[in-house]
Order: sequence, then structure tokens, then C-alpha cells
Amino acid sequence: MLLIKEKSDRLTEEMLQNLMGNYIYVPHNPFKGQDENINLWFGGQLIGYEVCKLFYDFQSQEIVEEADVTYSAILSDGAGFAFSNECEIHLVTEEEFTELILTKDVNSP
Repeated sequence: MLLIKEKSDRLTEEMLQNLMGNYIYVPHNPFKGQDENINLWFGGQLIGYEVCKLFYDFQSQEIVEEADVTYSAILSDGAGFAFSNECEIHLVTEEEFTELILTKDVNSP
């Protein structure tokens, strides 16, 4: 398992392009829920990604000049997952991914 993006690193489109077709594992992918923080971990073969540029600040309810850019993964099983700014991304082999599926407790991060 090779660490590609640490929690403090900035996710870039170039980084995602370089991972295309590879298996990734994202064990740390935190988001703020209504009542608590959640870790939306995921893994799979990356076959695409979406880029969202939002020119709106929901707190001030104003249009802004500089967009907030976020990315979402599209996996080979058809699933899509958003990347948080603080996510951690690992490059894994197909064998390592299969082992993760067989041993991962789906109720834990």
C-alpha cells in the first residue's frame, strides 16, 4: 500500500489523473454531518472523477469570485464518492484491494 495523499496535502486534478485505472483505498475521508462528524471511507478501481466548482458562499449567501473546487471519485462498480479536503489516499494493488474487501469490517473506518 503506497500513500499518495496525506491528510494535509491538497487534492489536485493531476493527482486524480495519475491514479486513473488504479485501485485506491481512502481510509480517512471526514465530513461534517448534522450532529456528528462521519468518515466516509471507500476503495475500488478509479475509472473517472468529477470536478465541482462552486462560486457561492453558503454562510454569507453571496456569489464569490474564486470557486471552491471539490472532487468526486467514480469507481468501476459504478459507485461515486466525494473526496473531503482532509482525505488520505492510498494506491493499492488488485490483490491488496481484494484482501481489504475480505477482511474489512464494514462498520469501522
